[in-house]
Amino acid sequence: MGSIEDKVTEAKAEVEGAKLNLLGAYLSKIQAVYTRISPEQKDDFLANLEKIVIKLEQNPLPKPGLYDTSKGREIRKGLGLSKKELAEFIGVQNRMLYRYENGEVSPRPTNKVGQKYLAWLKDQGYNPYNL
Repeated sequence: MGSIEDKVTEAKAEVEGAKLNLLGAYLSKIQAVYTRISPEQKDDFLANLEKIVIKLEQNPLPKPGLYDTSKGREIRKGLGLSKKELAEFIGVQNRMLYRYENGEVSPRPTNKVGQKYLAWLKDQGYNPYNL
């Protein structure tokens, strides 16, 4: 029989797992809708999804699959850009690109640095929300 602390830790892990499962189910539904809508509707869809992401960041939950860090690095390297070159080009600190590409933090549409990086990714044809 475990201690109270063990039981609380186990319950917290269960709740976090349930949150991830629920969010994963929502993301699957969102991806399914996105694949079926017309190209003309996709920009509006992404704009509305970005509003949802902003709300999630104001009330944090685990966000699996909302941003693929390896894809940002892949695009940058595919264009032959160093982190320093990209940072200068979009006007952000090199350290932030490092943190984004290594998954230390996710670019947030709620701050200027995140907005610049996400806009650059979108300009390269990448959908940062994995849709």
